[in-house]
Amino acid sequence: VKTPALSQGSSFLTSVTANDLPAGSVLQMLENRTGTDVDNTSTTYADCITLNITPSSTSNKIAIYAALDVLLYASVRVDAYVRLAKVIGGVISNISERVIYNLHGTGTYYPYVTDATPFLILDSPNTTSEITYKLQIRKGSSSGTVYHCRGNAMGQSHLMLQEIKA
Repeated sequence: VKTPALSQGSSFLTSVTANDLPAGSVLQMLENRTGTDVDNTSTTYADCITLNITPSSTSNKIAIYAALDVLLYASVRVDAYVRLAKVIGGVISNISERVIYNLHGTGTYYPYVTDATPFLILDSPNTTSEITYKLQIRKGSSSGTVYHCRGNAMGQSHLMLQEIKA
């Protein structure tokens, strides 16, 4: 293989496009992290962290790496629903949902600390429109409150997206 002759300060890599890269290449990488408090006593989902990405091809995948810090607080029982969702063109769809249950029988309010809830997903959105990925929390039918990063005592939640060439 002949090596191209380069003049000082030039590079043959300046002309590489996504079409020149092999399948599995990372085309974009975006990241968001937050320690913002979210208190939810409702059974309706509340956003904790969001991130937008616009795929360059309908055949490309989106790798999602996420961790959501949650604190549960109740006198007897609290169950939390934690989900990863996406919004395309104003339509929200569920990607993955988890339920966290904790029981406490003393009748006094007591915090239940959970570790970060991880999500590792390879999504096939089949679009070149902007996609908003969201990590959300809500409580179930139990009493109590579901907290995200309450007082930053829980640290931060993270959401990282990678567009992967098909």
